Amino acid sequence: MQGVEAPGLLTREGSRARLRLEELLLHRHVQMEDIETDAHGRIVAQVWADGENINETMAKLIQSLTLPRPAPPPQERKVDVPVDSVFRPAGPKRETESVPES
Repeated sequence: MQGVEAPGLLTREGSRARLRLEELLLHRHVQMEDIETDAHGRIVAQVWADGENINETMAKLIQSLTLPRPAPPPQERKVDVPVDSVFRPAGPKRETESVPES
């Protein structure tokens, strides 16, 4: 299809794209325009199914399949810290001795 850079069929993304394309075309009236043959002998065309531009639909799908996946969130590190070393109970304030001035 014109304007669609499809992933290889043996990849997970390629398999998903092929299944979606079959769903989009099955039992629909399909038209092809601007039909050409590429250097590898493959037919390249603008494809429509019941008025829907299949090239655009597939280009969006393939882009979503091949976008980099976000990195997983960092794992929390848990550290055991004795409670009394961090939290000291609040108690009455101690008064400090005042030193008389000489």
